[in-house]
Amino acid sequence: MELRGLAEDVSLDQWLNDCIWPRESKLKPEDIFWGMQLGLIEMIEAGVTSVSDHYFYMTQAAQAVELVGTRALLGWAMFSNQGQSIIDETAAFVKEWFKSAGNRIHTIMAPHAPYTCDDEFLRITARTAQKMGVGIYIHVSETLEQTQVSLQNRGLTPIQVLENTGVLEVPTILAHACGALPSDIDILSKYSIGIAHAPKTYLKLAMEIAPIREFRLAGINVGLASDGAASNNTLDIWESLFFRLWQQLHPLLFYGLISSNKENMTEILEDLTGQILWQTYHVTVCHLEVIKTSLTTSYFAHPYVSIATQLSAPQIIAQMAMVKISINL
Repeated sequence: MELRGLAEDVSLDQWLNDCIWPRESKLKPEDIFWGMQLGLIEMIEAGVTSVSDHYFYMTQAAQAVELVGTRALLGWAMFSNQGQSIIDETAAFVKEWFKSAGNRIHTIMAPHAPYTCDDEFLRITARTAQKMGVGIYIHVSETLEQTQVSLQNRGLTPIQVLENTGVLEVPTILAHACGALPSDIDILSKYSIGIAHAPKTYLKLAMEIAPIREFRLAGINVGLASDGAASNNTLDIWESLFFRLWQQLHPLLFYGLISSNKENMTEILEDLTGQILWQTYHVTVCHLEVIKTSLTTSYFAHPYVSIATQLSAPQIIAQMAMVKISINL
């Protein structure tokens, strides 16, 4: 079943409820086995040899990783309407595949999101993760609307829900967090968390621009993500890096925080671009490190990694033909 490019010009809710979830409900284990192999091949083409994945039929996903020879941090997506049984099944998967395939595969608990998992389900998941010594991978505050709805219904932001249910007590990967409030960022800065950031997805689904600069200023690790071909249309992580760069530049330009002096603007843009590239050339390593596994993220297939450790930020920009700053005043 092909999900790539399935739905364009729809909101996140429409995309999930009307387009993706009805089709995902028809997926079979064999679909995941072959789809995971195709996805890994596409990631390898971009130089990525370690991935973090959160989906269904993860035993088949793990078998694909084992066969292809890459590395992965894998979690089985869970919803509270599946009850205690899905937590038990996921725990069994976590135990079976943890440090398997010659230590290339690590595992993690993966409740889907606070809006699809009730508080008690999240508490049980957090306790299970603590008991097993693994982390948690969860979607949270994907949009500002999700944050506002959570405040109306629960009196808490989704990130506050994670804190109250103990999810943040274990190393945690948070997918997206585009709707994080300043108070949420203060909370996250106290815990061992990383954010998976998928900028192309946010453009496709008309979501907010994640506050990456604020995350980084608070000391929060941020790693690039594709979010999968269905919401990205490709798995090219370098394309995601490019979109991250320009999404972060846009607010500065829009609000006039950069001087209109051409020479000064060029200097500021080069410095900011260099900082963003410097922060992101490791790609997945940021959020893999926060899980404190012994995985070592590889990005050997692309030459820009080797130069990034030797050159200054402006030199990196000069070397990278894929990122060109053109200023016309």
